[in-house]
Amino acid sequence: MDLWATWCGHCVDELPQLLELQKKYPDDVVPIAVNVDHDVEDAVPSKEVREAVLATLNELKMETTNVICSTPFETMLDRYELFSLPAAIVFDRDGQKLAVFEGDLNYEKQVFPLIARQLAPASDGPAEVDGEAESKTQ
Repeated sequence: MDLWATWCGHCVDELPQLLELQKKYPDDVVPIAVNVDHDVEDAVPSKEVREAVLATLNELKMETTNVICSTPFETMLDRYELFSLPAAIVFDRDGQKLAVFEGDLNYEKQVFPLIARQLAPASDGPAEVDGEAESKTQ
């Protein structure tokens, strides 16, 4: 899940990396772009917010699942314990949060390796955890 805003230059610059994630793992990953431009307690984002978001998505040719969040920006930051945008949150197949990446995102160096490790078949030998071997119990 990639949280971004139209007013965040770094967000718009890194958003196409979400497309690369979709291309690299089309059958294993469901990338979702969540726009957090909405910053008031109104029930739905304004027409101006929706138009700005759609214009950006069209310009970038974003062919992923895109959501305009109706939860105010600050609430989203608090909910996911974020300090900055852009932010990528990676969940496993069970919906458990695996990792959070904020700020200067590089999917190829940060997100892709995490996904590759998650998708790697389990081995019968010791598993690598932070550079150390860990025994599996059966």
